Amino acid sequence: MDTEQIWTFLTGSAEVDLAGESSAVAAGDTLVPADAPRRIATAEGFTAVVASPSPSHAYNPDARTPDGACALAPRDAEPLLPAWIA
Repeated sequence: MDTEQIWTFLTGSAEVDLAGESSAVAAGDTLVPADAPRRIATAEGFTAVVASPSPSHAYNPDARTPDGACALAPRDAEPLLPAWIA
């Protein structure tokens, strides 16, 4: 993301890889700075409130779509305005 986002987890849990550092997050935890590569994965699901200035774009720092990226991920060098922000 090209802007700071504040994620506050309300329910569930997730594993967050933020700039190569992995952390477990759960209800009550808050995270995520701007311009840091991140991946959020969950087996059980979670609910979070995310606050960010608009517009806020997702992008691939190395301009390459990672293998296994979901359909909602940005593609190569193209920034993406996520649907939950638009």
